[in-house]
Amino acid sequence: MLDQIQWELSVLSRCVNYKNLSGASPQVGLSQPQLSRIIGKLERELGITLLDREAKRKSSWTPTAFELAQIYHDSIQSFERKLKLVIEDSVPKHVKIGCLEGFMDLGLQVAHTIIKNTEVKTLELNVYDLHVLEGQFLSAELDLVFSAREPGKRKYSHIRKLGVQSFTEIDTDPKLLVLSSFQYAKDHYKKAMNDHDHQYFVSNSLEVRRRWLNTYQGSGNLPAPVKKSLPAKQITNEVLMIALDDLHESIWKVCKGFQIA
Repeated sequence: MLDQIQWELSVLSRCVNYKNLSGASPQVGLSQPQLSRIIGKLERELGITLLDREAKRKSSWTPTAFELAQIYHDSIQSFERKLKLVIEDSVPKHVKIGCLEGFMDLGLQVAHTIIKNTEVKTLELNVYDLHVLEGQFLSAELDLVFSAREPGKRKYSHIRKLGVQSFTEIDTDPKLLVLSSFQYAKDHYKKAMNDHDHQYFVSNSLEVRRRWLNTYQGSGNLPAPVKKSLPAKQITNEVLMIALDDLHESIWKVCKGFQIA
């Protein structure tokens, strides 16, 4: 029976805050005849009297009406409290984030935002090369990643472009190329190996490459801090934040609201 009168009970719980049907009508957005039919249905279904229709003036609420409205109100509050507990229990306590080393500062900022605004107890932030990052994400080993491209060929429901990143070109020795492992693995660099005029310094660590270029000679690119936007002529990479489709909505909501300073 109750599932058939849920809406009517919700209307009653709002109406009893006003003296009578005419006073409640404009507040609940229903006409007085509509309210009269709703209250009549409750009275018939439950076999009780909610309106004192013998009053000299306009009919008023009976004590039973107030009691029923309070019972409904208490039951809704109890349901909402239990629902909140269920939702909180379903929030993952351990979240794993992966990023390219050039996006490390951005990853730190988002990780801090998650820690401050969710119930997550443990948060991991690890740095990977692009191929490893994509492999870890595609195998669902990572919940959230920061990358320069979408992993695989599928479309993700949890994806957001955060900004762009430019590169500073350093060319103190054109014959000594300082490359990431990913750059070195590209075909055009493999072909360049036949060019005996060049030497290569390769590291999967951005910090190692940065120190080499700042301390010794060489030719390479170093990423600049991520920005919301940059001049169109400047060479840039997109900075994407991508999460697994099943990442809890409360966590994705926090991530989605993040803004680059």
